[in-house]
Amino acid sequence: MQARKMMLQRRFVGLTLLTSFLLFWSGAALSIPLVDTKGVSIFVLPPQQVLPVIAAHPQFWQWQSLLQLGGGVVAMLGLVLLTLVLRAARDRKISSLGLLMFCFSIMLWVIIEAFRLGTGVWATQQSARATPVLYDLLSLWIEGSLFAISVALAFCALAAYGGALLVTKALPRWTGWIILVYACVCLGLTMFVGTRLIPPELVYLPLGFLGVVLLLQRSQPATEGHRIEVVTAETAGSL
Repeated sequence: MQARKMMLQRRFVGLTLLTSFLLFWSGAALSIPLVDTKGVSIFVLPPQQVLPVIAAHPQFWQWQSLLQLGGGVVAMLGLVLLTLVLRAARDRKISSLGLLMFCFSIMLWVIIEAFRLGTGVWATQQSARATPVLYDLLSLWIEGSLFAISVALAFCALAAYGGALLVTKALPRWTGWIILVYACVCLGLTMFVGTRLIPPELVYLPLGFLGVVLLLQRSQPATEGHRIEVVTAETAGSL
């Protein structure tokens, strides 16, 4: 009975992580039409050239921001639940550190998406007259510094969860190795080539992977050591 309950909990965690992946990547799909007349993505354009693209596709801009904001929040919920699973598997430090870093990352991501939804639309309405200087400054700060910090923290969090999976038996060890190596490679690329060439969607690939693994995981038979512990506990209770 206890094993069945734990399996249901893990599958719920897997479903939550997979949902965050689907939401975030759905937002990425809606950003495909957000290009200028030359076909350049809005996310690599300077602030002055961003506003006409938003004005031309306001619905795509709003929905992709909302979906990616929702994906980030759902991912944070999923990692909270995953941390509880790992703590039950006797990891009390590494996963908690990873959760803390991911929460800071999502806090910054909420600021970024709030800026895109609010300030972006407001600036578009003003673009017929002139591009507000404040918009340029905020865009450089939020889309530059805060974006880089948010993505770097997210990859650091993933590396911590990869390490936590290696020191516990919650999932097969190869799962932890894949997450850890992937996060370290992406973090290294972020440091060398910058976040402009590392889309945030890459953060959610391992979350979707974890979700699938948790959903497909089957209950493991009790180990010999576990059987001995159960028998000992039953014997002590009968005495």
